[in-house]
Parts: sequence; C-alpha cells; structure tokens
Amino acid sequence: MSLSKQYEEGNNDPDVIDKLSIKSQERQDDILSKELYNFILDNKSSFDIKVFERAKYFFAKQELKNDNTKDIINFISNSKKSNHYTVAYMDLVRYYASKKDTLLEVNTFKDLIKEVIESDILVGSSLASFLNSYAWRMSELNTNLEDALKKSNESINVIESMDIEIKKRKPMFLDTKAEILWKMDNIEEAIIIINQAIELDSENQYYKDQKTKFQNSKKGI
Repeated sequence: MSLSKQYEEGNNDPDVIDKLSIKSQERQDDILSKELYNFILDNKSSFDIKVFERAKYFFAKQELKNDNTKDIINFISNSKKSNHYTVAYMDLVRYYASKKDTLLEVNTFKDLIKEVIESDILVGSSLASFLNSYAWRMSELNTNLEDALKKSNESINVIESMDIEIKKRKPMFLDTKAEILWKMDNIEEAIIIINQAIELDSENQYYKDQKTKFQNSKKGI
C-alpha cells in the first residue's frame, strides 16, 4: 500500500509521516507538506530530531516566500547543528539577492562564510565549492574583492589536496580567481591565472573568451 493511501486511511506512524513528508516536498505539494509538518511539530516526542528540524525549516522557508525573514533568521540562530543550517543561510542570502539588497546579501554571506570556516560544517570538495561560490558572487557584485581573492585561494588549496577526479574541477576555480584579479585591475596576473585554466582544459571556449576579455581591457578595448 502506498504511503499516501496509508496516511489517508489514518496511519499516523512516524515512519510513514516522515517518508510521506519527504515525498510531498519532492512533488511540491505544499498543502500536504504543511499538514504533515504541522503534525510533526505537534508530536515532537514521536519523531527524530532531524525530522523535527526539517519541519521547522520547511515553515521558515515558506515564510521567506511571503517576504518574512524572521522565521528563517530564528531558525539559523537556533539550529546550528541542523542539517539544514547552511541551506537555510543560503536561502536568506539568495532572498536578499532577489530583492537587490546588496548590503544585506553581502553581510549575510560573509557571516555564513565565517561560520563555515570556524565550525568545519563543510569539508573537502563541499567547502571548496562553497568558498568558490562566495568568491565568484563577490566578483559579480564587484565588492569585498580582497576577501574574495583570499577565499578563492583557499578554495584552490582545498581542491589541490584532493583526488584526481575532484582536481579536474580546478580550472573553474582558477577562472574565479582570474575574474577577481581582473576586477581588481591586476590584469597581468589575471591573464597568467586564466592561462593555467586553459592549460588544464584547452577545449573550454569560455576560458579562452575570458582571456580575450582580459587582454582587450589591457588594450583599452
């Protein structure tokens, strides 16, 4: 019998509710999700803490869609050990970005970066990707570039310490560094770094276009 059928027939077993709540979210069935997560919140003692945290995160994110940041901020403040902690933080960063509130976006992203580094929430390739995302976003906004360059270098160092498959992604990280250097008017070094990316991935036209962009800016084109 399907999970939905079991629930419809009155089966409120925690395992059924847990699995069905995940399914309902995957199907973007907000009505059923709200019903299930309300049940979880009302019956906290019957559920694993991870399930309870997921329920809190669901409602916090729903409120963010309604332009209410209070719940997601409270979730972030009170759920540092939750699996949804960094995801919720990034939801808030993206929300501020969508509202074009650059100051809050940057400050929130910087706070998250600090938390991630100090607490070892992310490690390995996940940490490298996260640092790279931050560095690239700062380059897009043309702000906080010194710190962006520092984080870009850190992401490259992490990548270089990993296995061959992960190292294949290094050109993307080098591109971020080159873009930041270019934004900082350090054109010569930007060209050196993008050349390194091209050497590692000679078929990638984007990196070649980046090099052309850097060279043209040097010529004043």
